[in-house]
Amino acid sequence: DFDGDGKDDIVTFLRNGYDQVTAGDVYVGLSSGASFQPGTRWHEYFCIGQEVCRTGDFDGDGRTDIVSFLRDTQTGDKRGDVYVALATGTAYRFETASKWQDIFCVGAEQCAVGDFNGDGRDDILAFVRDTQGGSGQGDVNVALSNGYGFGVATRWHDFFCIGPEECKVADFDGDGKDDIIAFYRNSYTGDSVGDVFVALSTGSSFQAATRWQSFFCVGQETCDVGDFDGDGKADIVSFAKSTYSGDPMGDVYVALSNGAGFGSGVKWQSFFCIDQEQCGAGDFNGDGKDDIIVFSKGSNGGVYVALSNGSSFGAGVKWNNFFCVGDEICGLGDFDGDGKDDIVTFLRNGYDQVTAGDVYVGLSSG
Repeated sequence: DFDGDGKDDIVTFLRNGYDQVTAGDVYVGLSSGASFQPGTRWHEYFCIGQEVCRTGDFDGDGRTDIVSFLRDTQTGDKRGDVYVALATGTAYRFETASKWQDIFCVGAEQCAVGDFNGDGRDDILAFVRDTQGGSGQGDVNVALSNGYGFGVATRWHDFFCIGPEECKVADFDGDGKDDIIAFYRNSYTGDSVGDVFVALSTGSSFQAATRWQSFFCVGQETCDVGDFDGDGKADIVSFAKSTYSGDPMGDVYVALSNGAGFGSGVKWQSFFCIDQEQCGAGDFNGDGKDDIIVFSKGSNGGVYVALSNGSSFGAGVKWNNFFCVGDEICGLGDFDGDGKDDIVTFLRNGYDQVTAGDVYVGLSSG
């Protein structure tokens, strides 16, 4: 939600772009609640090359900001730097990026964003996974935001998310603090196939992981999280995509959270997000229930949304004709703070020297 209106928007990071001009551009498409506005450039040089782009409200003002993890793209003192560009309240743009952390999320560690202590400001998290051996394997490190920088990283869990498990962040028990989740998928055999484990946040650490679902999101299905029934507790969703042929192709299943576990998976949509399309979730009309979105990618560039009614998703409707194509990095957030999620694209290396690093936003109209 980049404009803070309560509706999630979309973002695309052009990263290396199409030439030296477009490299690093970031575009945002704001949500109106029924469509996304045309993408406009919100930053002209952010998150290029192999840097990792994410979104979150790091200063707690209700507008989604952008973050870039430099990881190992730089050497020496710059290795592991983390830069944040805050969304402004007076103009549709991001401020000049500033460094918020000196060393965080390096190598093959997985970078994530969430409000883990419940203070209204998003923090950063690193799943160490298998990048370290011995006691370091599976560590989960968190650096809390103070509104203008991230503190020293501390270990919040000593063994979570290893191997090919898929990990994400959301508030599954509705206490205002983001938790961590691991989808086992086909990482293991036998009864462990499809297991889903959650470790709840205490505000200063994550509790021991417990199994919340015994069979969800396996094979080549795409897993995601969101509060689809609007009860304040994040649920899980699985996009079947083109994993199966015939009627199951494009199915979308949701398992609702009761605060201590997930219910059985129920089909909420019968055809959405197939092949190489990119799926996601956000509240695009600002009604408190997360919806689903698909970026067509390729040369098509269409963006489709299926709204949630609390028990299913409606038909997919095109909300933007051309946004986040090729190798651009797509994202979501309420960038103007109006309560509706918007879309953003990071051009990364761009299309030329002028567009390198550009960031474009498409606002949601609801």
